[in-house]
Amino acid sequence: MRKKGISPIIATVLIIAITIGAGVVLYAMVQPLIKTNIGKAACTQVTFELDLVNSCKVNANNIKVSIDRTMSTSDEPEVVAWKVIVGNEGEKKTIKADWTDIVPGVQLTKSLPLPNLDFNVENIYVYPIIKVENNIEECTIIQKQTKLFPCSS
Repeated sequence: MRKKGISPIIATVLIIAITIGAGVVLYAMVQPLIKTNIGKAACTQVTFELDLVNSCKVNANNIKVSIDRTMSTSDEPEVVAWKVIVGNEGEKKTIKADWTDIVPGVQLTKSLPLPNLDFNVENIYVYPIIKVENNIEECTIIQKQTKLFPCSS
């Protein structure tokens, strides 16, 4: 009784194909993790504070947001916008602020019109949106927040 197996050439081709397939699957699984961690690492390089005194509620339709970047350095990632979230205990609304002039070394107070909201704004949460290697990253891990009080005259 003669048993026939697969030829050594076919076996070699199968091993190479399985190895390449495993490499592609591994790359597809690891690559998003690497990109995410690079973005998070870049976020931690952005330095800013939310000025608690000058960030205030002008009226029901406007707020002032004061961002202090005086401790920042010029080699930080580029901030392309800021995400401002307004809310109270139960509800929140996200507002994207395309402020590109809040650069390292400055503190600026910006007025922000509020959309029509069904709730009273009591708090704001702010974090930068940065550009890293042609990718846009939202830096939620360094979010700052404050309670909003009426602006003093």
